[in-house]
Amino acid sequence: AFFNRPVDNESMEYQIISREEIVLCTHDKDPLIRKADPRQGCKYPWLDIRLCKDEPFILNYPEQRTTQIADHIFCQAGFRPKVALQVRSLMTTVSLSALGYGMSFASEKYPTQMCIGKKPAVLSIGEPVVMMNLVAAYRRGAPLAPYTRDFIEIAKELY
Repeated sequence: AFFNRPVDNESMEYQIISREEIVLCTHDKDPLIRKADPRQGCKYPWLDIRLCKDEPFILNYPEQRTTQIADHIFCQAGFRPKVALQVRSLMTTVSLSALGYGMSFASEKYPTQMCIGKKPAVLSIGEPVVMMNLVAAYRRGAPLAPYTRDFIEIAKELY
């Protein structure tokens, strides 16, 4: 299975496919963008998430990994977000952010490479920046078929 690794599970083995930054997405005319600055170790202009405490957010549902990460970010920043909308699709959250309906979080590939139509402004957040691993997971000790190993290697090359 491929998924964003939330926690360790003793019965599973993992191979990291990619490591991505979790970014804040907003519309390109958002005045908060002017408060973001270049920072060492950040791919994108860095913004103190506490400046967003009065902004509306578009989040995924609580069981989705992106929202679990967002909850952690909000907890560290010391505020509860104003949730404008909850949706299942990560692409929808990113697209709505690009159109100015609220801020959202995504792994960086969504807004930078996979977004169709208007692209959002992308900002780094967190100290250190928030990262997430995409992993291939399989039962510990289970033999992997050669085609499964090949598929994992192809995924690593593509990501």
